[in-house]
Amino acid sequence: MSQGVQYRPPVADGHEQWYIDESPKNRMVLALLSGIDEEISWSLFRLGHLSFQHGHRFFLKPLFGLTDALMEWPMWWVNENGGLPLKDNLLEGAGSLTEVWAIPPETAKKRKHALESLLIIRNASLETANAAYLVGNRRTVPLLTGLKTLPHTPLNAEFIGYLAEIFQAIAGHLVLPGTKKDKPTVPLKEITELVATTKDRSLIISLLSGLATLYQHAHNSASISPTSPALDASIRYLPLTFDGPLLAACLDYLFAHLSTPLTAKAFLHHKELANTIKCLVALLLSEQVGQPRQHPLTAAVATAPQEPSVPVYQLTTDELQNLVNTPEPQRCMDWLRRMYVPAPGQDEIQGSIWLLYRDTFTPYLEQTLSIGGLANAADFIKKIMEVFPTAQAIVDPGPPQRYIIRGIKRRLQEGAFKCRWVRGACNAPAFQTVEDLYNHLLTHLNEVGGCEWATCQYGQAGSVPLERLKPHALTHLPSPTPVRRDPAQQPETITLPTPGYPHPTLNPTERPPPPPPNPVLNYTVPATSPPSTSLTALLVLRILFRTSFPDSGPAPPVSDENRFGFPMPPALTGEIQELQKEIRDAQVKEGEESAGAESERIGERNGRRAFERVASELAMLQLADESLVGWVDEMNGVLGTLPLVL
Repeated sequence: MSQGVQYRPPVADGHEQWYIDESPKNRMVLALLSGIDEEISWSLFRLGHLSFQHGHRFFLKPLFGLTDALMEWPMWWVNENGGLPLKDNLLEGAGSLTEVWAIPPETAKKRKHALESLLIIRNASLETANAAYLVGNRRTVPLLTGLKTLPHTPLNAEFIGYLAEIFQAIAGHLVLPGTKKDKPTVPLKEITELVATTKDRSLIISLLSGLATLYQHAHNSASISPTSPALDASIRYLPLTFDGPLLAACLDYLFAHLSTPLTAKAFLHHKELANTIKCLVALLLSEQVGQPRQHPLTAAVATAPQEPSVPVYQLTTDELQNLVNTPEPQRCMDWLRRMYVPAPGQDEIQGSIWLLYRDTFTPYLEQTLSIGGLANAADFIKKIMEVFPTAQAIVDPGPPQRYIIRGIKRRLQEGAFKCRWVRGACNAPAFQTVEDLYNHLLTHLNEVGGCEWATCQYGQAGSVPLERLKPHALTHLPSPTPVRRDPAQQPETITLPTPGYPHPTLNPTERPPPPPPNPVLNYTVPATSPPSTSLTALLVLRILFRTSFPDSGPAPPVSDENRFGFPMPPALTGEIQELQKEIRDAQVKEGEESAGAESERIGERNGRRAFERVASELAMLQLADESLVGWVDEMNGVLGTLPLVL
């Protein structure tokens, strides 16, 4: 530290009110104009801190002379490029001398002042009052010409970035002149070319946002070029939906660019029209948030008693009466021995066994009360283990969870397996098992011929080989075990397609399937309002749609001798023919207008084709806002009436 400079500890801006004192003797302004490097650096540092941390209190207009003082070094750099040559003639291929050697110390010091001053102006321009004040300053527009004149080198990257952000901040207050005679204009051509050529993301966002804000002014919309390079840049970056700020800038510029009828009609001839519409619709579909909903479709479930293929054992009248007169627990134990048999690996539901027992003796409850009534469910389940020592009461985890008895099954009706060969006239007694019935059936199959089981007509037209008759005969044999039911199915019932459906039928396999259990209609509804990017995309789509499908009134009636109207006198006919010839000659002279009308028709046809390709995607779009839904319904309604080939 030099002996002439005394160190001062930093003081918070909130306590130094005199930094922004509105007087001609403001120390910040005087320090900038002093020409002393230490004072200038101190003032720029304090102003930078003040404009960033307390921008809502920092206003340029009351501080007389501050804006011009801040413009001094940036304007010097824009006009002279810091006194550096733009090209290096000594090194072929190098962009500038500063890419190889460092700049002189004095130039580097001034460049530092220019960057700090421009940063302060950039921070101040974020306030609306400061932005409006900067537009009226005589040096602001010439300062923005740095976007055009400064070489795009690493030395100027930060400087150009600040200029782009200043342009973005003040664009809403700029009014472009109708002619170029009175005052300099913003270099729009160079700005649009810079957007199309640069790869700096922040620069693209700032310039596109500034152009969008500038063109939203009604007076400035006439300066929009239908072939602007910025339009191509916004379309190029439109698919980058993951980059929110860049996507918003592209959509804002598209909306501002297409807001005039001239540019909207010109865009219908753009080579990227179809791809742009596809991207906009895809963006709307990707940003819509749906909430799943369910609507139960309740239907009447019709059931019918199930006819088991093998009848289970049923108590005779004498057996039932004897059990009714037997006291508990002997009654339930005798009932279990008659109704069930040991069967390793077989399962029976505990509740089903208890319900069958209870339903069997409930009609005789008055008779059983005199001898102790019926056993309760808990005691009844315990007696199953006593009657069948090999059985086990376990819990099947499922799903669904079930309480079962493993090791028993229902007793089958004795003599249930009866041979029905010779059309039911076989004299063989009933068999105890299906295996015995099959062995007996083989004796009939040794005879060559067709099937003679009951009313079966298989092979009656001619003899059937034995190797084909044996597999067929197995279809008549009943299953040795009852068919296992789904746990959700009602006991001993089957589900019919509709109430009143005929049952039983000759061929149950031809019965239509029953309705699914608990049918539910699943659908989605929009959960929240669409984000701002979706709203802008929908606005752009609506502009292009209205331009492609212009409102057309009814065609005027045509009257001639072949349609309707009174016959025309010959004299008037000649005069009208001459008038029609003059009209045709005038139309030939107006060829440009005719060409313009033809160009509009071609553009409208291009737009119709592009929207026809996304009609199915537009039909899937769901929005929470009713007015926006009306826009989408309007487009879907028109697209639904289009012919298949345009």
